[in-house]
Amino acid sequence: MSNKLDQAFEDAFKVLKVKDKKTQKLMIKIVKFVIVGGIATLISGIIFFLCDHFLKTSVLISNTIAFIISVIYNFWASCKYVFEVDKNKKKARIFTEFIVFALLGYFLTELLLWLMADILKWNHMLAWLIATIIVMIFNFVTRQIFLEKKPTK
Repeated sequence: MSNKLDQAFEDAFKVLKVKDKKTQKLMIKIVKFVIVGGIATLISGIIFFLCDHFLKTSVLISNTIAFIISVIYNFWASCKYVFEVDKNKKKARIFTEFIVFALLGYFLTELLLWLMADILKWNHMLAWLIATIIVMIFNFVTRQIFLEKKPTK
């Protein structure tokens, strides 16, 4: 982290009166996850919008194209900036685990989009936003459990 970012976190912890280092570390990780996920979501949203509005692909195809492009960015950025990836795991296994949970998130998104956009006839972008928020929580929890290295005892 840069010195300015370190200072910003220190200032925030003072204001919030957070002294526990474990809590501080988790809060920093959540902020990084939100930033990386926000960028991935922005990438996904732009691609989804372009496919849906200009290419006139179905909502599910638009989401699939957006998913593929954003998940590649998200894997790279999550491993580099957010999680302390277990160095004992082979890169192929880390990528496989990441993709498995990304696919579960993708299918959950597809299910939610189908329900909200196709069945309930909600606005496509509103349905996409709600599904994205739900899946973002799912993604953090699963990546924290499976991607992060386990503390040594």
